[in-house]
Order: sequence, then C-alpha cells, then structure tokens
Amino acid sequence: MAVAPSQMKMAEDSPHDYPSTERRHSTTKKSRHKHNSGDGVERGGQEAGRQAQPDNEQTQTDIPQEASQAAPGQAQPEAEQAQPDFPQEASQEASAANMDLVIEPRNLCIDLPGDGKYLAPEFLLLGAEKAATSTFDVMFNTAGVFYPTNFNDSWLAEYPVNKELTIFNMESRFDMGRGFWLHHYPECLQTSRMVGIDFTPSYLADEKAAERIQAFYGDQSSQIKFGVILRDPIKRMHSAFHFWKQGQGKQLCSREDIDVEFQDYVLRMLDQYAPADPCDLLYSGDYAVQLQRYFEVFDASQFSVFLFKQVVAPVDNSSTVISDLWQRLGLQGEDVPPEAPHVNVNDHPSLHEELDANTLVALESHLSLSQGAEKLATMLTTAEEMPMLAEYVGEGDIGSVVTWIKDNW
Repeated sequence: MAVAPSQMKMAEDSPHDYPSTERRHSTTKKSRHKHNSGDGVERGGQEAGRQAQPDNEQTQTDIPQEASQAAPGQAQPEAEQAQPDFPQEASQEASAANMDLVIEPRNLCIDLPGDGKYLAPEFLLLGAEKAATSTFDVMFNTAGVFYPTNFNDSWLAEYPVNKELTIFNMESRFDMGRGFWLHHYPECLQTSRMVGIDFTPSYLADEKAAERIQAFYGDQSSQIKFGVILRDPIKRMHSAFHFWKQGQGKQLCSREDIDVEFQDYVLRMLDQYAPADPCDLLYSGDYAVQLQRYFEVFDASQFSVFLFKQVVAPVDNSSTVISDLWQRLGLQGEDVPPEAPHVNVNDHPSLHEELDANTLVALESHLSLSQGAEKLATMLTTAEEMPMLAEYVGEGDIGSVVTWIKDNW
C-alpha cells in the first residue's frame, strides 16, 4: 500500500531544537511545571491535491531523538537533564563498540490481522470548536505529517484529504470499526518519521470520544499525544452562534432556535426559571469538565494545552508553540516558526454591539462561576501530572495558571 501523496490545507477566527533547559523545564505534583511550552496524507511538499473544506469547528515522542554516538574509545556523553514531557521509548544499545547504532523512527502503527500495519493518528487536536483549530492546522502543515484521506468514505467524498475524520464523536462512524478508521491512513513504514493526525474539534466536548479513542488504540493508548486550544468561553460562544447562524458547518439545532438575535438567545440561556441553550453553545466552553473526562482515561501528561491568542496572535506573529511541537513530535519542521494566518473568519458584530450592558455583566458573572479561569486552573493544577501548558512560566500554582489563562485565551 503506497503512501498517498501530500496535500495542502485550509483553515478561523482570530482575536530549534527541543527547548533548552534555560527556556523550559518541568516537574509534576510529583513533578510540577515551572515553565511549559506548547506544545493521512503527508502534507509537507504534497500540496497538489488538497481542497478547501468547511471547518468542523462547526461541529465538523515519543519519538526518541536520535541518540548521539560516542566514537570508539570515547566515553558516551551523559544524558541531557531536560527531557521531553512526552514519555520516550527506551533507546537501543550497540552490542559492540564498533557497531553502528541505528534507531528507526517510532511511528505509531496498528496491525490489522490479515491486512497489514497502518499508520494510526498519533497527534489528536481535540478542539475546542471555534477556537482556531483551522489556523493551527495551517501552521502545523510540514513534512512527515499525514492527514486522513476520503478512502471509501461517502461522508468525506468531496474532500480528498481532511483534517477532521469525525470517527470518535459519531456512533455510526465509530461502529464501522478499526479497519474503516485505519484505511483512511497509509501503510505504516519505519523508514522515515510519519505522524498521523486527526483534528476533529468536536472530540473535546463529546461525552463518549475519550473512551472510544481508548477502545481503538488499546494498549497503544499511551503513545497518543493530544492537543487542545482553549478560548474565552463567551467569545467562543459568540463566534459559534454567528458561524452556525450564517449556515456554516453542521446543523446544531433548529433554524428557529438559531435565527434570533444573540441578545435574545443569551437571555433565554440565563433565564433562572426555564434556562434554554438549544444549540449547546454554553456547554461547549466548559473545558474543565471536558478535560477531566479525558484525564480519567488518559494520563494528563499526554496533553498539550494551547490558548487562543497564542495561536492567532503570537508575539511578533511567530508561532513558537508550533515549532516547539514539531520538535517534540520528532518532526523536522521549518527553519523558522510559522506566521499565523487568519482563516475561516466569520464577520459579525462585537459583543458590546449585540448585548446591552446588564446582559453582558450577567453573562460574565454566570460564566465566571461555571466556566471561568479559576475552575479551569484548579482542574489543571490538581491533576496527578500537569499537562504541558504552552509558554507558561510559573510554579504550577493556581494563581499563576489563572493569570496565564486570562492573558492568553
């Protein structure tokens, strides 16, 4: 089975070496983060076949670093103090001093008995919806990254390559089995680094996605790397409301529910006697609850948490969270960090134009308790092992994590 040719990408709303110990180091509760960094068709250099596609924000490593070898007669250099936060596999040892040390890429392969080994997605960007996952995807595009094709898949028929496979959030697609899932990716080889991806942004909020992912990966679940992009819940909800009101993406609810003024929708949602959120716009921003569900299935150290402004408006428009992630995944990446594009933007009035002062204050007060930075920071800092927090500098305490969140989401 030949590796499919690479292709190009599209993508959202907007507001090199492995990092040295001087820039980043980590501990948790056993080893707490003091300074964190962000982090099926190969797309780098295969741009020809990729078509623009709708952004399913709507709904829709350890790669061992190649070991340095001591020349015969020389002492083997000591291991570096700083290690990637994703667990590394044990390095191979030469059996004799003059034997060349050959380390093959540790690509994530899953065997389908009687069929062969297929590349499985190793990096899953789970969401959140309308939080710049498409912008992230455009920047992440580099050699060695493999996107799912539309192989024998009527759901994706019009897209030769798609960043969103929508397997783990849809029961009907999940029930089609591992073979259907893996046939969207190429044969798995170990001759070069291959990182399969799935950037379906509705995985984060889906209540069954974490368990379904674990079921398909089985005892290889610890090899998955997860990413999430989190955005201020009010701004995310406002963007999502207009995205779907304009008819983009999946239909979340009836047109009758969405074809209203945003002020009216919010007032219904805040009604103390009969609150109504028919399009689930509020729930989609409850990141603490959503992440906790994943942390009950996977180790929190498998996760990298990025914040919206770090993706759409990085310092000097230079996305170091992407270049750092390339390195941690064992990808060569580009010579310089990518610039942030502005894609999949939907124009709409501002919050202050659509909500009167009293309604905005009431909404902010409601969300500060149910979905605020304090709730999220508490969940992140009480995990047995903290996830990687992109560009975070601090001692892993709640206060500094709250500041990191508020400054960047």
